[in-house]
Amino acid sequence: MKIEPVALVSDTGRVRVEPLRMDHAPALFAAIDDADTWRWRPDPRPRDAAEMQTRVAAILDEAARGLRVPFVIRVRDGDGPGTEHLAGSTSFLDLQPGNRALEIGWTIIGPRWRRTFVNSECKLMLLTHCFETLGCIRVGFRIDARNDRSRRAVERLGAVEEGVLRKNKINHDGYLRDTVCYSILAEEWPAAKAHIASLIRP
Repeated sequence: MKIEPVALVSDTGRVRVEPLRMDHAPALFAAIDDADTWRWRPDPRPRDAAEMQTRVAAILDEAARGLRVPFVIRVRDGDGPGTEHLAGSTSFLDLQPGNRALEIGWTIIGPRWRRTFVNSECKLMLLTHCFETLGCIRVGFRIDARNDRSRRAVERLGAVEEGVLRKNKINHDGYLRDTVCYSILAEEWPAAKAHIASLIRP
């Protein structure tokens, strides 16, 4: 299983993911510069576009070392100029080609696009790529136990809760975080795919 950067477009054409680049930093900062967006994040909220640029550089360094595959999420809400917007970012993490497994995480979507079609279409694209192109056996998700919104979003995808890693991460503010683990397995994917597609249909 070879996990590489890739550009993907949803079946509706409304959502696209593409590999993260340094020049995405200003638009990414503008899209997710919101206190509620950062409420449960283990990393601190960037104070300005320069700090976001530093953050993106660090992420790209991790990507160069084979630790993650980061993407930006783009949304199209019409036809013509000015109808495509950068909505957030996400990544493939915990890359285990030998075990045919990975995680989808560090997903962050700005307030304009939360509780819309964006997360469902993005996850459907990424999961389809994982199971049907890469041949994954397992795709995992890890979420701060306090983050009910993200937990419900993952559960809506059909992911199964596996358990809690107690105090496994120290957040930037010193909080000892419990992490809830979820996964979707290859044999569960057909049902999950049909369910996610039903969420996207008008």
